[in-house]
Amino acid sequence: MPERFDDVIEVQGGSRTPMFSDGGDSGSLVLDGDRYAVGLLFAGDDEATDLNPIAHVLDQLQARLVS
Repeated sequence: MPERFDDVIEVQGGSRTPMFSDGGDSGSLVLDGDRYAVGLLFAGDDEATDLNPIAHVLDQLQARLVS
């Protein structure tokens, strides 16, 4: 049975970059095209990468991002 995660962002690679992440990337901050924080990477394989949404991470840590 596949694992189930709620409130997770799943990223899949594209034709030019089939793998979005690689081993050892857990804990990486993922940014969008405008360089805004999207999520914290926690898992991935050859097909997909999973991120915790940055708002949830910051809430749990009682933290905020500064620029």
